Amino acid sequence: MFLQDISHCERIVEYGWILENLCINGGDILDVGSCQTYFPIMLGGLGHKVVGVDKEASFLGHPNVSFERANIFTYTFRQKFDRVTLISTIEHIGEGNDDVDMMQEIIKPLLKPEGKVLITTPYGKLRINSPFRVYDKERLLKLCEGYKIEKEDYFAQVGSCWVPVQGDVLKNQIIDERVSSIVCLKLGI
Repeated sequence: MFLQDISHCERIVEYGWILENLCINGGDILDVGSCQTYFPIMLGGLGHKVVGVDKEASFLGHPNVSFERANIFTYTFRQKFDRVTLISTIEHIGEGNDDVDMMQEIIKPLLKPEGKVLITTPYGKLRINSPFRVYDKERLLKLCEGYKIEKEDYFAQVGSCWVPVQGDVLKNQIIDERVSSIVCLKLGI
């Protein structure tokens, strides 16, 4: 996988949304699934201390960023975090309820008392078998069980632009190979 141009995909919305909702200066951030993005480097450049964990190796570097090539389910973390970011990642976590298990058993214990989890993921209905999940309202509630949903924003691609929309508008949005609608969540404990 290569670093991608974010101007034609959901990253253009996701990165801005995450930066707007971090609401900390210089905090400790865990970025899950980060090896092929510049986002951890951006966070490091803003003064955050970032740990990026991914099953793939990263070739990027920054003094404020450490990358760990590891499986999130087996990696031993040595610290707690102010923020955990999962940018277009949770939909690729394991099978069955692995995504829900990760949120409860791994992510929640890694948060500092005022910690937040910031998630972006496809939202709508899946038309074909896909290598990733597509979340609907029911699956989101299951994923967020035990967390407080502090902010929930939805976006859809209309033509070549991404625009904010109401979640109900997307409940029947069909997702196939290309993501055309997302939900962005800010969760507290």
